[in-house]
Amino acid sequence: MTLLFLNEADHIILPMNSQDILDCISSIRAERNTEKRLRMLQSLNDSLPDKLRLHMPSLITNAYVRRALDVIEERNSLPHEC
Repeated sequence: MTLLFLNEADHIILPMNSQDILDCISSIRAERNTEKRLRMLQSLNDSLPDKLRLHMPSLITNAYVRRALDVIEERNSLPHEC
């Protein structure tokens, strides 16, 4: 199944495979609206398996969003059990 963003809530359809996660990361990086980027990151993070999920702080900056995407991408590239 392919990763899709739906409506303004930016919900993600599961299940996601490694390529879906990378596609999502690319979509978030391409988004110019900071608030939407944050919602997209939160939605992605909520949909990830526990081993890939980040513990996100309450105050999130644009720099944090960039770093969080890097971390998710790094974790996604490591071998992991389903």
